Amino acid sequence: MDNMTYQENQDHIHNSESAIINIPDFDGNGQVNSADVEDITLRVNSSEKDDLYHPLYDVDASSTIDENDLTSVKDTIGHDVPLIDQQIAQATQATMLYYGSGGQEGREPR
Repeated sequence: MDNMTYQENQDHIHNSESAIINIPDFDGNGQVNSADVEDITLRVNSSEKDDLYHPLYDVDASSTIDENDLTSVKDTIGHDVPLIDQQIAQATQATMLYYGSGGQEGREPR
């Protein structure tokens, strides 16, 4: 648990039942900033069946990326992000390069 207190780890485990990350730092650079707002803005009004939807950007885990999610991101601009959220966002972004925003389930088996 380097760089993370026991309580931060427990809080993340507790809260991760809904959203993938607690602090919406989608690129995993350690801070919520305008790039994160731009990332989610492109996906607003998408839902689980849409190509632009990805649960990483569904901040409130409502199965729809909407204005509430966008507002949540804007409200956290400038916040520092726990290392675990940074790592999760980075890993998720890396898999999106291979599988697209729909994840692996959108791929045909080889």
